[in-house]
Amino acid sequence: MRMHVTQKDIADALGISRVTVTKALKDHPDIAEGTIKRIKDMAKELGYYPNFIASSLSSKRSNLIGAIFPKINHSFFSNAIESVYKAATERGFEILPMISFEDASREIRMVATLLSMRVAGIIVAISQGTKSNEIYKNAKKLGVPVVFLDRTLKDESFSSVTINDYKAAYDVIEYAISIGYKKIAYLAGYSHINIGIDRCNGFKAALEGNGISINPAWIIEGGFTPEFGYEGLKKLSNASEMPELIFAVNDSVAHGIYKAADELSIKIPDDLGVIGCGDIEHSQLLSPPLTSVHMPIESMACKAVEVLIDEINNPGVSECQHLVNETEIRIRESILPEKRSVT
Repeated sequence: MRMHVTQKDIADALGISRVTVTKALKDHPDIAEGTIKRIKDMAKELGYYPNFIASSLSSKRSNLIGAIFPKINHSFFSNAIESVYKAATERGFEILPMISFEDASREIRMVATLLSMRVAGIIVAISQGTKSNEIYKNAKKLGVPVVFLDRTLKDESFSSVTINDYKAAYDVIEYAISIGYKKIAYLAGYSHINIGIDRCNGFKAALEGNGISINPAWIIEGGFTPEFGYEGLKKLSNASEMPELIFAVNDSVAHGIYKAADELSIKIPDDLGVIGCGDIEHSQLLSPPLTSVHMPIESMACKAVEVLIDEINNPGVSECQHLVNETEIRIRESILPEKRSVT
């Protein structure tokens, strides 16, 4: 079994000291340019790669940032990962991405792995099953800052970059009401997560603010996946009265609604209007294209990196930041331009 090439191997090959190799690989001014080139050429020839973990242990500083997201085959989070990676590398850090697949126990194991690898900090969008911040509190005790992106557990002791979920839901429901929709259902995410409870509260406030009674049977809690959207519409279709419009906690849930509507021969938007949240790329390709709340995920991801690096560079000094981003409604053909409710 081939062992990893070390700086000592390079030093032995050239007959020089390991200290000289270490300095040359860091372009230290004490080392002549010709020597630096000779050492780097040998490193390339031998197949040398830096040991980030060993380096962080010796220097007591790492340039690795862990990034945990619930999904990867999802344009919202894949765009987030790309944006985090770009922002971090531009600032001299490397990203170690991990995917929880919406599994809380897997997420906990990933945080433990990242801590064992001596990451400098962690950016995370929590899974739909995550209910405790304990593992992140442990990270903080170890001096590893954590920044929550999009999804949080509403713990003010951690920095976060989110949208105004309450206002996003309120505004889009008020718009739907303004064009004539009155009978509106909501397929909600889990209420222990910010996007679940805040969007639900915004939904309810918009109805009440416009004199529309809330029908508890039309608010269904159950997650953030297409499967939940599919089952949610199936459940609503078996009730004595169907809503005119369904607001989905995110676009993935809305996609599940589309699948169930097709099986039930429910026409969107003629029989049922659908609105999502997140405005992922695939939503524009649905038939009909999905009306959704657009979130500036690329800039949100960059801000999360900036906040995290600030906390890494200023341990114990930087105060927690809670950056709230604005959204906009992208109107498409999944709702009627003017709805005439039947009373």
